Amino acid sequence: MFPNKQERFILPLFPLLIILGVIGWERYVAGAGFWHRHPRLLANSWRFFWVLNGIVALALALTYSKKSRVEPMVYLSQKSDLRGLVLDFGPHGTKMPPVFYLGRMGAEASAFIPDSSGVWRRYHQQRPLPTNFVMTYALNDEMPLEKLTRELNTTQRQPNYLLLVGEKDINRRLDRLRMLFPRLKLEHTITPSPYDQVLHALNPRVHKDEHVQIYQILK
Repeated sequence: MFPNKQERFILPLFPLLIILGVIGWERYVAGAGFWHRHPRLLANSWRFFWVLNGIVALALALTYSKKSRVEPMVYLSQKSDLRGLVLDFGPHGTKMPPVFYLGRMGAEASAFIPDSSGVWRRYHQQRPLPTNFVMTYALNDEMPLEKLTRELNTTQRQPNYLLLVGEKDINRRLDRLRMLFPRLKLEHTITPSPYDQVLHALNPRVHKDEHVQIYQILK
């Protein structure tokens, strides 16, 4: 019944639901003759509950979620020549990349260019960007290449790596990108973690397929 489709907005309700569930269960057991006649069954049920939930809790504690977003950044953080990065999301909406994992200063062109908060003002006033600064550009099917070209001309930071997110219509997307970047070399492919694959199978509308192919943009 929750209007939002993202489970993280439901998680704060879990402690309240658990407390209400325990209170209701204890009241039910206190007034149920069946459980008074079968105390061993009740004890074994609780043992089964704790064993099962302990296994699940341990599995989730060791789960690597959002791997396909983090790992590309970690991989590219080892590239000393990285100056600009294009992320193509194809038919899906664009998402903010976790540039923190690049280990250096970076910005999204969509935020850097308007600079509504004035964070990058000094760099708009002819101050050169740091040599290891990384500019990221987000692209999808709804965004024309002309808009990306305008962003590239505005920031004066040419990308030399490309992330192709998702496996849908890869050939068509590559043909489109080659109109702007004729020479692309596939370097590495990153697959989602098992946990992310399970989430995608359970709810593909929210949890998209995020296989990521990393290309080097050659001159």
